[in-house]
Amino acid sequence: MYLQLKKLIIPACVLLCNLLNAQTNFCASDEVNRKYLLEHPDVAAKINDFNKQLSEDIKSGNTAVQRSLVNGIYEIPVVVHVFHNGEEEGTLNNPSDGQIQDWINFTNDIYASTVNGFSDSAVIPVRLVLAQRDANCNATNGITRVNGSGIAGYQQYGLQRELTEGATQDQLRAYRRWNPEYFYNIYIVNTIDNGSPTDGFAYYAGTSLSIDGAYIAVRSVNTQSITAAHEIGHALGLRHVFDGSDAQGGECPVNDDCTLDNDLVCDTAAIGSMLNTYPAPTSNDINECSGTNYNGEQNNIMNYGYVLNKFTTGQSERAIAQLLRFRGSLINSKGGLALDDSIAPVSPIEACIPFYPGELEDDYGVGPRSVHYGSISNDTGARTVSQNNFYIDYNYYSCISYNISTIIPNTAATLLSVGIGTNAQNIKVYIDFNNNGVFNEGNELVMNVSNQPAYSIAEQYVTPIRSAVLNVPLRMRVISDFFFAINSCNPPLYGQIEDYAVTFTNNLSVNNPIYNADVSIYPNPFEDNFQVKSANDIIHNIKAYDLNGRLVFNNDFNTSEVQVNMNSLAAGIYMVKATTDNGTFTKKVIKK
Repeated sequence: MYLQLKKLIIPACVLLCNLLNAQTNFCASDEVNRKYLLEHPDVAAKINDFNKQLSEDIKSGNTAVQRSLVNGIYEIPVVVHVFHNGEEEGTLNNPSDGQIQDWINFTNDIYASTVNGFSDSAVIPVRLVLAQRDANCNATNGITRVNGSGIAGYQQYGLQRELTEGATQDQLRAYRRWNPEYFYNIYIVNTIDNGSPTDGFAYYAGTSLSIDGAYIAVRSVNTQSITAAHEIGHALGLRHVFDGSDAQGGECPVNDDCTLDNDLVCDTAAIGSMLNTYPAPTSNDINECSGTNYNGEQNNIMNYGYVLNKFTTGQSERAIAQLLRFRGSLINSKGGLALDDSIAPVSPIEACIPFYPGELEDDYGVGPRSVHYGSISNDTGARTVSQNNFYIDYNYYSCISYNISTIIPNTAATLLSVGIGTNAQNIKVYIDFNNNGVFNEGNELVMNVSNQPAYSIAEQYVTPIRSAVLNVPLRMRVISDFFFAINSCNPPLYGQIEDYAVTFTNNLSVNNPIYNADVSIYPNPFEDNFQVKSANDIIHNIKAYDLNGRLVFNNDFNTSEVQVNMNSLAAGIYMVKATTDNGTFTKKVIKK
């Protein structure tokens, strides 16, 4: 007998299952996410606002697929942190590099629907890539290892979740944590809560970067477990197909409006948890929540169960919509690319660094949430107590991110937008046009907004002044704070200061280039052709590779500008290498 439940305002639930094991294990993300959202109503409001907007988009026909790549793949650089008990690499609690790579590959194959038995699953166009470079431009394999036996209680109890013994999440993050804006952190632990059935948990897309990540018990690191596919699904914002009902089973979720109830997906029927359902129902059995045959919906990967082998198109659309909204810095990260010998960091002249303003008493959610100008497209979190990130110079991350600098024609009026979250705020943006390291309140203040409403975006078209220095990166400073007078060099009381780089040029007539040193590629994304242009050198060769490393284009040239024709290739992501007099430059391009 199934019971019908009342709607929950902020349901948050995550669990996982094994593909071939004759048992179903549990996970803790339901409680972890619910607790976090209740303690951070501003984050809950942000996620709910997004869900309402997506609901309106779906009802109007403006679906996530229409806003995303067509048959393309979004790469997410990941770092796997293994917390073992001191065992040798390749043993039970300390899987080898090869085992971890196989596990990541298997998870990608599930998303690609290429695993045997998963042919009815919709493709989720996401690929996890072990990091090949760190934020300091050092080569890496994307795997770190820590002897966790030195953490009190870890060897016996593992990671604590319900218990009070064992290592905490904060302790693991203190030992290993790569910048979550550019790397997705996965923590492999010996066990959770002293051998409990919990296999792991992950935080939803949209939660604070200070706690973001997935935590998975080592027993699930194999090529028979769907745990990682399930948990990363939650990290992409997918909920259980029984969301809001009892995870033990026997209850039906509310599903009056499929865009706002249950899992917020319309092609997943209302269904109860299959945690204690054995044997697994067949497609001809009756789903008591819908009154019709299961017809494969009992096999959804975002449920519990014994035979889980499918995602739906609606789940794929929602995952990509949330990836684009909340995890844009990950898909703009260079972390999954091998180092190139010709790396040239973007380094504008130094400017004043605001002094330390002291710790916040609470997370007020103040500071820029999004900055967009030219090819700068940075969606980040506000200032927090744990990070106390009152000042961030994103130019330090030019090795790892595409989206923190831009090239703009010196005559172009280009839209600058700054988004904020909680509370109304004052916003100022400066560009050091004369490149002297000083922000002038007169002709270098390009945005000045008072009392910008909470959860809104301030917009202003910006044209460089006639005397702007050209063809070198200039520092752009973005500031938002409560109702206090903002100065370019004073520390924000509650908000945040962010620095970027803008290069104005008199020899570029295209929009949105992605560039490294003096090589630009445009348009990007492209449909059939793109241009490769070197401002100062001759281009001698261009190669393009697909994500499997297959060479798909290779031609020699002797010119400074080349048109590359890729109309015969499928939509997706490609790596382009251009060899000039000054070295080899690598770019990621997207074919629409």
